[in-house]
Amino acid sequence: MINLSEKKPAKVLVVDDDEMIRFLIRETLQESHFHVDEVESGEAAIEYFLQTPPDIVLLDVIMQGMDGFEVCAQLRKQAGGKHVPIVMMTGLDDIDSIHHAYNSGATDFTTKPINYTILAHRLRYMLRAGQLFERLRRNETRLSKAQQIARLGYWEWNTSQNRLHIPSQTLAILGLEPTTHFTSLRQLLHFIPLEERPLLRKTFFKALRTNQDFAIEHEIITPNKQVKSIRQEGELQQKDNGQKQWIVTIQDISERKKSEEKIIRLAYYDNLTTLPNRVFLQEYLNKLIEQAKRHHRLFAILSLDLDHFKRINNTWGQGVGNLLLQEAARRLNQCVRTSDYLVRGNWALPTDAYAQSITKNDTLVRLGGDEFILLLSDIKDLTGVQHAIRRIHKILNAPFILKKERFYLTASIGISMFPNDGQTTDVLLAHAEMAMQHAKNAGRNTFEFFHPSMNVQAHQRLMLENELRKALENEELEVYYQPKVELKQNKTIGMEALVRWQHPEKGMISPATFIPLAEETDLIYSLGEWVLRRACKDTKQWNNAGYPLKVAVNLSVLQFKNTELLNTVRNALEDSGLGAQYLELEITEGVLLEDSDNSKTILSKLKNMGLKIALDDFGTGYSSLSYLKKFPFDTLKIDQSFVRDVGTDQDSSALASAIIALSKCLNLKVVAEGVETSVQLEFMKKHQCNEIQGYFFSAPLSRQKFDAWLKSH
Repeated sequence: MINLSEKKPAKVLVVDDDEMIRFLIRETLQESHFHVDEVESGEAAIEYFLQTPPDIVLLDVIMQGMDGFEVCAQLRKQAGGKHVPIVMMTGLDDIDSIHHAYNSGATDFTTKPINYTILAHRLRYMLRAGQLFERLRRNETRLSKAQQIARLGYWEWNTSQNRLHIPSQTLAILGLEPTTHFTSLRQLLHFIPLEERPLLRKTFFKALRTNQDFAIEHEIITPNKQVKSIRQEGELQQKDNGQKQWIVTIQDISERKKSEEKIIRLAYYDNLTTLPNRVFLQEYLNKLIEQAKRHHRLFAILSLDLDHFKRINNTWGQGVGNLLLQEAARRLNQCVRTSDYLVRGNWALPTDAYAQSITKNDTLVRLGGDEFILLLSDIKDLTGVQHAIRRIHKILNAPFILKKERFYLTASIGISMFPNDGQTTDVLLAHAEMAMQHAKNAGRNTFEFFHPSMNVQAHQRLMLENELRKALENEELEVYYQPKVELKQNKTIGMEALVRWQHPEKGMISPATFIPLAEETDLIYSLGEWVLRRACKDTKQWNNAGYPLKVAVNLSVLQFKNTELLNTVRNALEDSGLGAQYLELEITEGVLLEDSDNSKTILSKLKNMGLKIALDDFGTGYSSLSYLKKFPFDTLKIDQSFVRDVGTDQDSSALASAIIALSKCLNLKVVAEGVETSVQLEFMKKHQCNEIQGYFFSAPLSRQKFDAWLKSH
């Protein structure tokens, strides 16, 4: 054992398979006058220890080959290894490793990343504590077992004479002067918080009654109001004269407790909002289900998703999005009446880590992104759930003001109930999520209770998704073409490419069914690219056959946002050999709503490639004349909802004629969709619409039938 009163450097053995970590530790400790030796494996550490035992060991937990736990256990079995301080290095979020380290015989642990500034001070402290322990072990053999556990202090209680002996180091832990004198055990209780005294009394009385050793962790409050965490372990010994005496070790574990609480907060709570997270939710729900089964109670799970929140992140940036999430979490937390107390293993989650009071029964959890879960654990019927939903919608209704801008948030909510909608955590959460998706599909800013039919629909939707993947692989999809007719010359000058799915068993599946499904998955990218390539290839073949046609291909919002869009278009043109002037891309106004500057840049790059850009479904949704001025469009397509009633409805006729006139003024080609009657056709001719497409001339045709159309028209 090193004598710290001498100038001889303490010898430190560093065991870590990370060369950089060893280097940083060596440089740090050598500057503090430690002698440092290092090895990179557990096997090498044991071999080194047998030859030249160090004064202290710094041991990594995770290593190739023998891990730190096994190395620690082996060192404790070696001659001279029983009392050498061993400090294990582990990650902040590895709670189990900390327990395992102590069970393997570690003296203490330090967390990674290592605080190199205090490392040397901590090792000196451990060496001093080890020296004190060694002296006590040698000079006071009756305390040998207790001193293996407590390095800082102890106290003795002679039960036969009811006499206390409390050394100065123990008095220091209690924040008392060395001259303080105790006459009874009751005086020690004065340092214990009132709420912890019953447990301490119960522990001591049981030990007295059974003569069994005890261990307890609790807090103390020193005379200067400092709160410390203490661990006490007691052992009953019998003196030569027959008198019984308790030897109680006492250890200040405040620093360790703080580290444990930090680990728990990192593991169980969301950093952005300080709300409980998904890990918390899983454990909490498991306990809630147990209690509900035992007491025959109802509870509800509300899955809450903020509507269109991604638009805010895309437009204003993640910084603003995070501030909005924090404010939304704060408001939603006002809807929470209560929050239960959760215990993990033998550890109660620290109350100061809670976002709500531990005396209540509702819990708000952030799953991630803009998704939240609200647990209502004290309800009698659906009325209580509806009250909570009204509170949520009301509290979100007020505008959010950030950076002098007003933001409005709404929420879609899905509800599952225990026990009717499931009796396990996974099932209840899945059903609440399912109901929330139905609320979104129903128009958002509303709520839906789970119904078994949703499960059937979800299953059918999943099956359809799998079948769509197979359809792409098995080439069950086909591109249909609807002719575009130029009115002045009354001839086919182009076509719109439309994807169709001929299912081998279910027949023709509507695009209204599978296109939204593709957009909800990654399939829209491969589907869109396949349609584009197929359309370019077919058009090139028709061009080679003497038909100089232009093909229009639709782009979804997701395709437009894809960073590979330009390369995809360029490759489709190059591989097919089609000239860019024969390709027109149709986009809807939804593409322009988010990040308009970036949209303008992408459209300009597409235009520079030589192809045409059309604004589809003009006149619906968020139509704005500023779009026509700001973005480089070539074509404007009048939505069929305006075409349908021209000639019979005055308002529709006025709107259609105005759109055509506007297009002329802006030098844009105008195309009317959905022309089905001679009245509609004559109206478009009269107002000099450039092109039309619709069932009056032809429905969308397969490639073979479109080929025949060209030959006959």
